Amino acid sequence: MGGGECKSNDYGAAAYWDARYSSSSSGSPAPCSGGGEFFDWYQTYPALRSLLRTRVPAASRVLMLGCGNSRRLLRPHGIYLSITYGAPKERVPLLNQAGCSWSIALYIMPTPGYQQKMSKGAPEPTIEEVALTEDGQLPLDYVIKDPESHFIYVCHKLAVKEANCRDTDLEETAKAN
Repeated sequence: MGGGECKSNDYGAAAYWDARYSSSSSGSPAPCSGGGEFFDWYQTYPALRSLLRTRVPAASRVLMLGCGNSRRLLRPHGIYLSITYGAPKERVPLLNQAGCSWSIALYIMPTPGYQQKMSKGAPEPTIEEVALTEDGQLPLDYVIKDPESHFIYVCHKLAVKEANCRDTDLEETAKAN
């Protein structure tokens, strides 16, 4: 990689980020931004399709939260999906803060570059569901294959009161939906 070029998924390279944000202030998408002005994507839709189709019913209304700038509240029994580099040690305590009531499923997905190296042409990306321990951590014997894996947290909201990890009354939640 050189000469200012960037691969669309080369998140570890300074050139990617330089190109990504080089024209953000001008209001037009940067060359490596995937066509969007504001949000970065860790995976492509085809890579996540099987997980999304399994976890999010086709008739569901979906709200893209972006970087958390949405003013909407999560409806009862809604699903919050977070794709991050943050391992359970750092993320699960944030998801389980006081007032939140989630059922959390964890999926681990290697980065696209790692998958290309390891798959040798396999058509489907590898998404592995990993059962968290009782205290919300990875099992002691679990070995992460790609050290830069994406952690996908699928959080199913269990109660109305915990809509946005803060107390909300039923009327406020209903207005937001």
